[in-house]
Amino acid sequence: MKSQNKKAVAYQIVNPLCIFLVLLTAALTVLMLIYTVSESLEERSVKGRQISQYTTNRITDYAAADWLTEYWLANYGEMEFIYTETAAAELRRNIALDIPGYSGIKNVTSEQAAALSPEIQKKFAEYCYAAISADLNWVKREFGPTYLDMFVIRGNECIFLVSGCGWDETHISEGGSIFELGVTIPFELGDYPVLDKILSGELPEDTMDVSLSQGADHSNVRIFDPVYDDSGSSL
Repeated sequence: MKSQNKKAVAYQIVNPLCIFLVLLTAALTVLMLIYTVSESLEERSVKGRQISQYTTNRITDYAAADWLTEYWLANYGEMEFIYTETAAAELRRNIALDIPGYSGIKNVTSEQAAALSPEIQKKFAEYCYAAISADLNWVKREFGPTYLDMFVIRGNECIFLVSGCGWDETHISEGGSIFELGVTIPFELGDYPVLDKILSGELPEDTMDVSLSQGADHSNVRIFDPVYDDSGSSL
């Protein structure tokens, strides 16, 4: 994702966003790609950046992206996670009737969302979550990154927002192991130096971190990407 546009995507073991950044931002993301060593690092980095940019756009296409991330983090305990196309389509039809001046889900602004009734806000947040989850699922199944997650960091905690599922994977609420909104794991500085620099503001641009796994049978290409809104502030 770019340093002057909104962005998003992430990784299932690392994290973004420090407690003080939460006041100014809504999400920082990491994309971790693991490919076999038969592919050159250059090829992997090109693929990784393409996937990162595409995935970022899946959330930044929503005019209310900043409102959505804040709502998800504050209300995930009451939300229903919808992963079926039929249920999501029905919810979308209901939303269209309930939002004044509605001209498409992605066109609903943060101001419009904030003015909705609590009931409609919940429906709107649930549908957008369902749609973005479906997009990340498609990306993971089409391009095959090992991890594809979006999350925020608050202090020493990493809180997951959205994660993509491969063909043979399911989310935790469905009985699987793929993280979803509200899953929280510990975060410590030092595990990923590139991510530390992004969090501190030293590396505001998208950055690739390359390392070899034990035994050198795989190369890990990690792309850490902060998410920005149109004003250049992190989400």
